[in-house]
Parts: sequence; C-alpha cells; structure tokens
Amino acid sequence: MHLEVLRGNLTVKLSIDPVDVPVGIDSLANLLDAQNGLVADLGIFIVDLGKRIASVLPDLLRMT
Repeated sequence: MHLEVLRGNLTVKLSIDPVDVPVGIDSLANLLDAQNGLVADLGIFIVDLGKRIASVLPDLLRMT
C-alpha cells in the first residue's frame, strides 16, 4: 500500500505493508482500563500486557 502524507508543506511518500489483526484484538480501545490505566498528566493510557494480551501477541512479551 502506498500513501502520500502531507507534513507541513512537504509531501512524504510511504510504503506500508498491511497486516492481519491478531485474533482476539478487535480494537485497542477494548484493551484499555479507563479507571486504572489513565495517566492524565501525560495524556496516555497504560495497557496491561498480562497473560491475556501475551496470548494474542506472543512475540511482544516473554513470560519469565
């Protein structure tokens, strides 16, 4: 897939390889715990990379 993105006055051409979404992750929003995962001062949410996530993203986390 080829994209052209406008960054300021510059057009940047990108080549992106689409990938399939791993089974079990329909949306990143489903992974968020809005009550406990918000770090408001930084404007970010923390996602728990526990056993549930590790099972669908095995290359992301090594359990030791």
